[in-house]
Amino acid sequence: MTGGTGEPRSETTTPRMVEPWRDALLAADATVQGAIRNLEQTSLQIALVASSDGVLLGTLTDGDIRRGLLSGLDLTDSVEGIINREPFVAPPHMGREMVLQLMQANNIHQLPVVDEGRRLVGLHLWNELLRPGQRPNLMVIMAGGQGVRLRPHTEHCPKSLLPVDGKPILEHIIERARGEGFQRFTLAIHYLGHMIEDHFAEGSRWQVKIDYLREESPLGTVGAIGLLNPRPDAPFLVSNGDLMTDIR
Repeated sequence: MTGGTGEPRSETTTPRMVEPWRDALLAADATVQGAIRNLEQTSLQIALVASSDGVLLGTLTDGDIRRGLLSGLDLTDSVEGIINREPFVAPPHMGREMVLQLMQANNIHQLPVVDEGRRLVGLHLWNELLRPGQRPNLMVIMAGGQGVRLRPHTEHCPKSLLPVDGKPILEHIIERARGEGFQRFTLAIHYLGHMIEDHFAEGSRWQVKIDYLREESPLGTVGAIGLLNPRPDAPFLVSNGDLMTDIR
């Protein structure tokens, strides 16, 4: 078990913790029925049993409850006798890689975070730790081409709006990039560019921010990037508007 004192400080970034962890708090005198209700409402797959001053007394999972019921426990009985009083825990300063290693080595998907007094301060979830964080970097997508080789399909539709599996190519690109943490996009448009603007607008439907570079004449990749104003002060990604790939 990993405690909150005497642990080496990780040099890696401190991982974000799931926000609604307080919803998983459960009093030591809670009933089995109350614990089942808590697990169902939070969907965190763990209840954090704590004292009135926030000290972690133990944890409770579906498996703990099932074993208790099989041993004759009633729904109105207290959970005190079935909680895991020695769960794995992590100190607040433990870095993301160390947290993931601890969880993987012990095959756990939830890891309470406690301070030196064993007071609860957070909860790590395996799935949340693996989810990409938001990237501050800009993604520029070149979507101004005429798609000559795809005519007649592109005579009245820009190539990046041609449907693939029920939605435009460009929509696939933006959704995949958003899934990898990109939040800011600039679309370089020219041919039938108004159709792209009408479809994506400012990006709120996809929970991203979209700006546009409107080329009066085709400028090519380098030329379009030269229109960026202000110029990015951090590395940025440039992609073609017909390139469907995973971004890692």
